[in-house]
Amino acid sequence: MGYPKRVPIAIDSAKGATIRDVDGNTYLDFFAGIGVLNVGHSNLYALEAVQNRPEKLVHSIDFPIEPGSNSSKTHRGH
Repeated sequence: MGYPKRVPIAIDSAKGATIRDVDGNTYLDFFAGIGVLNVGHSNLYALEAVQNRPEKLVHSIDFPIEPGSNSSKTHRGH
């Protein structure tokens, strides 16, 4: 099963597991992608984390490093 070729609604907003169209109809989102499936649409905790994180770091390598650790010295062979 893949994505539908066409979704016959004009989405206005979404929260949790529901989507609202421009006509005010509310639908359960059975097409939720991996992020929405885990936390829901417009999850306040996820939104806050995403909004605050760029103040500290926008992009990094793909493996986690604990803040304040000496791992950068370890990776450089010091």
